[in-house]
Amino acid sequence: MSPLTHPPHQPPEEPGNAPNPHLRPPRLEENPYAQDPPGPAGGFGPPPPGFGPPVSHPPHGQVAPPSRPAGRDGARRGRTLGLVGVVVVAVLAAGGYLLGAGRIETSAPTAAPRTGKDGAAAATGEGKAAGPRPAERALDLDAGRQPGEDRALFLKVNEVDVPASGADTRGIWFAGDTVVKAVYKSLNGYGARDGKPRWSVLFKGAVCAVPPQGTADGRLVVASKDGTSSRARCNQLTMVDLRTGHTGWTKEVPKEGPFDVMASPSMAISGDTVTFSRLGPSSGFRVSDGEKVFAHWKADCLPVAYAGGSKLVALLGCRDGSERIQGTDPGTGRGTWTYRVPGGWSVSRVYAVDPVVIDLSHKQRKQRAVVVLTAGGAVRARVAGADDLQPVCGYGLLHRSLQNCTGVVVDTASLYLPTEPRPDVRGHGRSNAVVAFDLATGKVRWRAEAGQGRRILPVASYGGTLYAYLEATHSQPGQVLALGSDGGTATPVLRHPSGTTQVEDSFVSPQFAYVDGRFFLSTTRLLGTDGVEEKLLMAFGK
Repeated sequence: MSPLTHPPHQPPEEPGNAPNPHLRPPRLEENPYAQDPPGPAGGFGPPPPGFGPPVSHPPHGQVAPPSRPAGRDGARRGRTLGLVGVVVVAVLAAGGYLLGAGRIETSAPTAAPRTGKDGAAAATGEGKAAGPRPAERALDLDAGRQPGEDRALFLKVNEVDVPASGADTRGIWFAGDTVVKAVYKSLNGYGARDGKPRWSVLFKGAVCAVPPQGTADGRLVVASKDGTSSRARCNQLTMVDLRTGHTGWTKEVPKEGPFDVMASPSMAISGDTVTFSRLGPSSGFRVSDGEKVFAHWKADCLPVAYAGGSKLVALLGCRDGSERIQGTDPGTGRGTWTYRVPGGWSVSRVYAVDPVVIDLSHKQRKQRAVVVLTAGGAVRARVAGADDLQPVCGYGLLHRSLQNCTGVVVDTASLYLPTEPRPDVRGHGRSNAVVAFDLATGKVRWRAEAGQGRRILPVASYGGTLYAYLEATHSQPGQVLALGSDGGTATPVLRHPSGTTQVEDSFVSPQFAYVDGRFFLSTTRLLGTDGVEEKLLMAFGK
């Protein structure tokens, strides 16, 4: 179909709004966290046994290197908290901040959080804050907003001390009108409408694994390390109510077998079960009370990782080097069906669990396939043109996090994936497209080109309508676009303001979400430079 149409955004340049070199997105070669595509460029060739018949697809350009990297270079000196235990704290602010050109400098340390007796959990309750950070007050989010543009609702800067090596900011969760982020040794709740701090939970060690989603009633289980030394292990589980910040149970993950070193963990939640997989064993615990419901560590095929949601799906690794996808009963950990991955192929990602949609790669053949399974584990469809598709996925050396991709959406009828950016035919830089695939056949239903040197990424689907994020550039603000079930003309539902374009564009490989008519951008990595406040979370809405 024709490229998406975009309203002009060319406000007059004002003093202080000149392009800022500190906000420049880094080049690909600067990024140590970029995710290589699961399958290199090139065609499929004939499908291997087990994938079903091939489907025809329109030609695509070559796969380009990943863009919008997930981090930037920089050294940091941090302020270590030195806390013991899980502590519910009030989020306190301090003065002496200056919004400079491209960074936010501070001349005063933050106030120390309160702790409980002997470092144990303080009395539960919502944390309170003294008000917005000075850097947040210094930035007028409405300045430069043009007629017809919507609002930047808030910009949150990081308030958590991080070490010199930096820290990950994991996940983004929603419970009622609260949005939640994990930062280093803390889990923090903010008002989804105004960004005001609601509560904060501190752990004695860094958060080391989180599930991508919580329970239907707003509970989450977080894994943290048992200390701050280099020998600290990722073995502490804590249940947190995302609505209030109240902590429930905390327990140490028991070792399963003689070689359980608690390394390379990943987590998933389905129903009342949270899984904790690591290098070797896997365990399942009840979210409600923390009781262990299953463990796997002795078998020819063991769970490597789980994908959660409305169903629980396990990726099994076998002694002979083969892999399997297995439907799993969350209450017992027992398999309900099994799909044997064809020889030589490996599972890169699980995009959905109902229906199951998996991304496979074959390193030797340099092939890639996206496969849709039936409820019983048989091949339902093979997606056309998978070699040209590239969602934004996280980076991992040893662990197999199956659900750490953004920019992929699955609803009852369609799978939506972005293509890899390619040179724009009109010479506007690199552009990509969103492609909708029929889950029943794997064939392309429609394709929407971003055009104008822009990138577009699927965000959410509600009532058969796809909502996609048209990323900001250095001179154009982002938009949230609605695309109907038949594609057609994209309709902007949020036009982000021109005055915050450079701030929006400076989020590098962020997590994003579109919830209740609001769009959220979330940082995935903090550098921790001493005296510099960094962006953490930004929201847009009406």
